Amino acid sequence: EQLQYYLASLYEKEKEYGLSYSILEKILEKNPNNAHALNFLGYSMVDRDYKIDEGKAFIEKAISLRPKDGFIRDSLGWYYFKIKEYSKALKELSQAWSLVKTDTVISKHLAMTYEKLKKYNLAKKYYLEALKHCKIDSQKKEISEALENLKSYKKEKTRLPAAN
Repeated sequence: EQLQYYLASLYEKEKEYGLSYSILEKILEKNPNNAHALNFLGYSMVDRDYKIDEGKAFIEKAISLRPKDGFIRDSLGWYYFKIKEYSKALKELSQAWSLVKTDTVISKHLAMTYEKLKKYNLAKKYYLEALKHCKIDSQKKEISEALENLKSYKKEKTRLPAAN
């Protein structure tokens, strides 16, 4: 089962979603209570905006099996972010972060949510947290750009109007 899960993750990285989903569905046929497979499938669907409500159902089942798993909580928070329910996203992502404080993606999702809620100081705090734990260069670049955009956005919003 672990090898199948790993193979599904490799297919996911190569954007071979059909192959990845097929493997995950086979895992779930044998073990319908595999919280990690449920979460993987649900998060992938949500992240790609593919059958997003079906993805949420997989994530909710995973949460019912492992309510204290920060990665699964992150997936539900990401669902709420994607459908623009930022208050619900914040609740789930804050809980996820309290369970897994060293995960780059969870910190980044939390920062993005604070940014949408116009809480820029908190957004900055969590972007910096994400950057602190980041090990992948492409992620470092993405988070650094988000921080720069956040600085630009804050300056733009605080600029005084020109005098007449």
